[in-house]
Amino acid sequence: LVGFAKRFFPACSDDGAKETMTRLAALCSNADPAWRRLFADLKHTNPSEDPFTIHANPNLILHATNTSGVPGLKSDISLRKEYNMTATLYTDPKDLKQLEPVLFASAPDFAGAALWENTWSFRCPATLLKSMHDTVLSKGGEWIQDTVSEVADLGKTILAANGVYEADITVLAGGWETPGIYPKAAGKLPVTGERGYHIEFKVPEGGEPILRHSVGWQPGKFFLTPMNGRIRAAGLSEWGASPTTPPTKERFEYLEKQCRTLLPSLPPRDTSCDWMGVRPTTPDYIPIISKVPTHPHLILATGHGHLGATLAAISGELAASLATGGEPATDLSGFSVERFS
Repeated sequence: LVGFAKRFFPACSDDGAKETMTRLAALCSNADPAWRRLFADLKHTNPSEDPFTIHANPNLILHATNTSGVPGLKSDISLRKEYNMTATLYTDPKDLKQLEPVLFASAPDFAGAALWENTWSFRCPATLLKSMHDTVLSKGGEWIQDTVSEVADLGKTILAANGVYEADITVLAGGWETPGIYPKAAGKLPVTGERGYHIEFKVPEGGEPILRHSVGWQPGKFFLTPMNGRIRAAGLSEWGASPTTPPTKERFEYLEKQCRTLLPSLPPRDTSCDWMGVRPTTPDYIPIISKVPTHPHLILATGHGHLGATLAAISGELAASLATGGEPATDLSGFSVERFS
């Protein structure tokens, strides 16, 4: 992590943070329209159902646990407004309880919360992924599962465990494993693995919804998201541990403890759903969506950090534009791999 840290700390400066927010805001502003276009194109597994149901209520972010935290919450809303993010501040206990009756019945000490507009979450990511897979096949695409070791021959050749594959254009979107596949001749790719954890609580069928919104709790560093038949808690950042080593069990326990501190009425945790995932993270927290100058047949789409699902659809569109010679809808100069040269 030493080499990564040398680039990371300058990005934490005021100017670095502003640059990161500006670039991410440009992508995020196009994220929702890109997902809507993808939804319209996807094949429904069961035409009588809509598998892409989204939880459309805005995100509710709890920052202030006492009145002294309200000014900081106001400052955060003001800052994000500069990047076209709109939120409403709630400080009246009656309003808070109306927003989330169960949450604020058990957590009456919150002095303030921000309701972020134009946000939504997936109810069932697995259904969405299957529909994406089925759509690719229905359009004549081929799904090949193999273990890739390296991209060679200026990006035209893919070396894998079960064979060698040839392509006119290769889009390398290998998450945290991208640096290990990236051509050695192209240099070192500064993408590292940041481990995150999630747990789930199974919601009884036919019961009243426990949460109406996705709820983020700043002190606990996690989100609670209502999904089909369950509530998912996700968050934390674990650095330094190898992405391939088993999850740290204490992280799951800590996450559950934090969740129950916020919402004691949560149903039992379904430990079969405990999961640790690895976020591909760049030193400046800005994704790489870029051609590779030394390898004209190779395109990178990686390093999305905590925004992988959010930016997946727009990143796919931008990578497709690069691959087909089209004009990207977003200026990609700030997302070039060359910034790490």
